[in-house]
Formats: sequence, structure tokens, C-alpha cells
Amino acid sequence: MTYLNEQEQAIVHKYIFLPLLRKVLERDLASIKQSTTFKINEPYIEFIETIIKQVTADLRKTKQEMHKHGIKVHQESSTAFKAFSRGYESSFNFFQMAMKMHVENMMREYFSHIQSKHTAS
Repeated sequence: MTYLNEQEQAIVHKYIFLPLLRKVLERDLASIKQSTTFKINEPYIEFIETIIKQVTADLRKTKQEMHKHGIKVHQESSTAFKAFSRGYESSFNFFQMAMKMHVENMMREYFSHIQSKHTAS
């Protein structure tokens, strides 16, 4: 059972998933930097670095929102989290595959957002 309202739940989800997304992007960036598969890898590196910067900025905003709402999150395992707010405790449990799919969807959203920003310029 969760005692958080929808806005607080969204903040907690961002707090949980944005670091996972950043970790995936950082690993991919390291792989691309070491790769000899691409003839020109600099545009890929720049694109991923731009997304990592945006994810980091969004995580900073999320932490500010958590502070503003008095939310604290504790990770109990790789897929289980507890959120505390207004004296209540809420549990968040995820299946590993669901977490992976959510991070993948977030990645697509960021790719789409950054791509549309660059094509609009």
C-alpha cells in the first residue's frame, strides 16, 4: 500500500529510475568510446553525453522536489525500495524485467526529446 499521492509517487519513480538510466548510458558511452566499429564515433559520443547531462539535471531537480515534499527513499534490494513521507512508509517492489523495460522506455523518451531539440534548431 502506498500513502504517497500521484505527484509524490512520480517523484519517487524518477529518483529510482534516473540513476539506473544514467548508469546504462555511461556504460554505453564507455563502450562506444572504446569501439572501433564506427568510422566516426564522435557524434554518438556527443549525443549520449548530451543525454547524460539532461538526465543528471533531471535527477538534481528530482532530489530538490524530494526535499521540498519531505520524501526520503531507501533501497532495500536491487528491486525493492521504501519511501517515507509525512510520517508514512510506502513500499515499491519491481520485477527486474519491468525495471529494464522502464529504463529502456525512458531512454527512448530522452533520445526522442534530444533529437527533436536538435532538429528544431
